Amino acid sequence: MAREKDQLLAQEKSRLHDHTTLVSRLEAQIVENGGEKISLESRLSELRDQLARCDSREQELRDKVRQYKDKFTAKVNEAIREQQDLYTRAKEMSKGALGEIQRQETQRKALSEQIEAGRAQISKLRETFKATLEKQAQENERKFVQVQYELDRERDKNSHLADKLAKEQELTTMHVSSPSLSV
Repeated sequence: MAREKDQLLAQEKSRLHDHTTLVSRLEAQIVENGGEKISLESRLSELRDQLARCDSREQELRDKVRQYKDKFTAKVNEAIREQQDLYTRAKEMSKGALGEIQRQETQRKALSEQIEAGRAQISKLRETFKATLEKQAQENERKFVQVQYELDRERDKNSHLADKLAKEQELTTMHVSSPSLSV
């Protein structure tokens, strides 16, 4: 009978040792998962910072576009005023002799060609400007979608880690409070 008690005691000691080892391992995993959580929170913070920088860069680009547009409009208005001034002077000079009128006609044709060339150039600049804006908008949208995707992935990882930690804590609690551990 004493031998049976010794065997039971040895078995209980072995089980207690196994449970102690398991608890130690689970505690180490909890500490490790805590480190991973901190790392993921750091990454999430970095991604938020990147998003803020992207937003700031987008606003800077919008401001630059507005500045370019204002400069472009000012240049166009200046060109129009110059063209109007040239036309007015040409008209006043044409009041002279017939030769002067013919000369002014030639000059007027040249100015018309310049205006058409200017209009064509303005149209070309508008198309280039529009294409640049669209390209930048697409790039900004792509970056936004990429950052959003990374944020969602990080959130999923955090959720998974939290679920895993909760399960491990539940297992640890169950093993610690289990009546089979008592000697």
